[in-house]
Amino acid sequence: MSDDSLPPSEQSAGVTDEMADAAAIQDLPLDDFLQQMSVQPDAGFPDQTGYDPRSETYHAQHDWADSQSLSTTIIEAVGAATDTDPNQMEPMYEALDPDALDALFRPRSDDSLRTNGQVLFSLDGHDVAVHSCGDIIVDVSENERGERERENPGRE
Repeated sequence: MSDDSLPPSEQSAGVTDEMADAAAIQDLPLDDFLQQMSVQPDAGFPDQTGYDPRSETYHAQHDWADSQSLSTTIIEAVGAATDTDPNQMEPMYEALDPDALDALFRPRSDDSLRTNGQVLFSLDGHDVAVHSCGDIIVDVSENERGERERENPGRE
């Protein structure tokens, strides 16, 4: 789909052919599809925050300029991804040391951000990937949930 075949409101607004195709497959107007995806037309893709139904993952981004710790952002992301009150979740320290995680990815002493590295772990039964750039990805796939239920019957 060329840019000129899109309505004027969608031209050069960050809407990709893949996004338009996915909306068509689901028989949704593009605006409804974008809202369902938690993606604003000019936000770009796939660097969105929110649920991605294609990969069944929830994406969040830590703001290094914020005073909130990375570990707190992760806990909130898992809670948002699973619609679970963070106070009702498994404590992060049972999965890994939150202070060590914060220190691992904290910006350098000259305030430059870390440029590589990731940590993978499980929190409250969900696979979590944390990248040095602040990207947080929580796997909420049915397959992953089914695996957890087999490992921990009656927990969910």
